[in-house]
Amino acid sequence: AAAGVAALTLSASVSSDNGLRFAVAGATAQAVQPSLCEELDALRDREAEMRERWRRDDEGWQRKLPARAWPPRQPDADKLEGLELAWQEKCLNGMSSSCEDAPSEEQLSVPTYDGGRMGLSRGDDGKASQRSCHQLHFDIATTLVFNTLDPQRGLDMYISMAEAELQNKNNSTEEKRVSVDAMVAAGIILVEGLGVEENALEGTRWIKEAVARGSKQACFELGTLYYTGNSSAGIEEDERKAYSLFSKAAESGHVGATFMKADCLIDGIGVEHANPAAAVGLMYTAAERGHRFARQRILELLDETK
Repeated sequence: AAAGVAALTLSASVSSDNGLRFAVAGATAQAVQPSLCEELDALRDREAEMRERWRRDDEGWQRKLPARAWPPRQPDADKLEGLELAWQEKCLNGMSSSCEDAPSEEQLSVPTYDGGRMGLSRGDDGKASQRSCHQLHFDIATTLVFNTLDPQRGLDMYISMAEAELQNKNNSTEEKRVSVDAMVAAGIILVEGLGVEENALEGTRWIKEAVARGSKQACFELGTLYYTGNSSAGIEEDERKAYSLFSKAAESGHVGATFMKADCLIDGIGVEHANPAAAVGLMYTAAERGHRFARQRILELLDETK
């Protein structure tokens, strides 16, 4: 689902049109084009196999895709009860045995986050019982928001996790990772008004907090805001900042950012000069990792340079 909305992330809103936009005028085009052809020629030996494999993938993507491609795990609505039961048994029971005060009835019905008080389990094979308390808390919030079951409650849960990180309540790398993801999630929800009242300024603040903590998803989200501009968030369009943030996220392996960096290089957005040749490897990397727009662009490049 990496291309659900071009990579959960605001990617669909910033995806380019179907046409190629990498034309470079005059002598510059003559200088760049041979290198572009060389890069594409390296793909032609496996072009037939690649096209067939991607075609089969497309057939497998006919199922309903999520509205966004991030968070990568978005449990279906019917999983909520199991997630909440796992959280209650694993986390609240642990709290009641180790804390002075037993959880209230409200705590039992609405999970709350309290930094390092919750225990952790190692490993995650997709079973709720094997996820950490932090990850369970995050997954419950995700289920509430992205299935539009109770977006406000889900947002409140994300924010409680995010604030725990600001207050240095987290005691492990796992706790910090999930809490930073919660910052990103809260930011996305508030910027886009996903089931709650839009507050782009507050949402952008959370995204920037996550960028400061090294989140590649946050870099992608903030890059997208600079790429498009967002007056409600107080962000003016700034192609150079957008390209810099996409590059930073791409270096950390973010697929959507890898596509956007390549797209910027093709069009000369945020850089001194367009460089389609340098974009080919990035575009192919994103394509092989499932990014549908990247696949489309690679195939267009191959077709137009035959």
